[in-house]
Amino acid sequence: MIMDNAASDRLRDLIERITGKTKDNITDIHLIPGNPAAIRHDGSREVTLTEVMDETVISETFEPLLDEGLKRELAASGSCVFSYTPADGKRYRISVSECISGLSVSLHPIPSVIPSAEELSIPGHILELAKRRSGLILFTGAGGCGKTTLAASLADHINETSSRHIIILEETAEYILNSKRSVIEQRETGRDPKALSFAVREAETRDADVILAGSMEDEAVIRACTDAAMSGHLVISTVRSSGAVDTIKKLIRNVDINDREYMRECFASVISCIFSRLIAEGPGGERVFLREIMTADRAIRNLIKEEKYLQIRSLMQSDKSGGMITFRSEAQRLSGEGKIDPGAVSDIIDNY
Repeated sequence: MIMDNAASDRLRDLIERITGKTKDNITDIHLIPGNPAAIRHDGSREVTLTEVMDETVISETFEPLLDEGLKRELAASGSCVFSYTPADGKRYRISVSECISGLSVSLHPIPSVIPSAEELSIPGHILELAKRRSGLILFTGAGGCGKTTLAASLADHINETSSRHIIILEETAEYILNSKRSVIEQRETGRDPKALSFAVREAETRDADVILAGSMEDEAVIRACTDAAMSGHLVISTVRSSGAVDTIKKLIRNVDINDREYMRECFASVISCIFSRLIAEGPGGERVFLREIMTADRAIRNLIKEEKYLQIRSLMQSDKSGGMITFRSEAQRLSGEGKIDPGAVSDIIDNY
């Protein structure tokens, strides 16, 4: 959605005023009435505090951006999320919430260019998996680790290298993909999981080759994505979880207890890969991304069916083919290269 000029100017002026000379590498801006504006650079642990925000300024800037649907959502749930592109072309994901002191707002700038698979260290064997007619490829991690960027990058790689029909379904569209060799449809479904699950099932009937479903958290969406992969589509999605094993356990746990055994069988049959990301701190306080990659072969699929999760982790750690990586081995490698703090390695080994 593109703002009208008056709303665009207000937002631009506010951002310029509170960011001043600190515009480079801003990853998040948080505006809370009565508190200093908080600016996070490059995802760092610390935020930069600037001027104290007035509730009237926040309301006058952001309320005009809400259409009737977003206003109803804000009134019903106390929050809403949407994307906006001001006249200057910079795109933002904006989250508006009601708090005691008024409206609080978080802005996340979205890069105009999707990083390439190579830039994001998506290995070649995952790009090969993306050539298959069907399967399920998941990108997982905590909030802010770049799951959406990874999924968009893989979809754009398919777009650049093959001629397919790609349907992208997200609560709020972040990256806008233009058709290249493939034909791309993008649609915003809103925050209702039922709308996303319905859209995934509808995409199956629309001759989609590839379906990117923004977030696979709710039971209805888990079922719809799994069914789509089983019926011959390549499905790409994201999960908020910490590592391959945690992802599997979370997805099965989110299904009705009476159906978990069946869903385990189905999930094991369609999963192609789980690419997880973890953020650690470098020697200079910068963000460093660690990868964990589980590639589903016959042994992994059998272990999923049998719920032998500890053995999955052991198999990943002992893999010599290069197709699987654990957070533990990645942390040890990066520590040896001097790219992460040694203390972070101990935490990762203890927790993963």
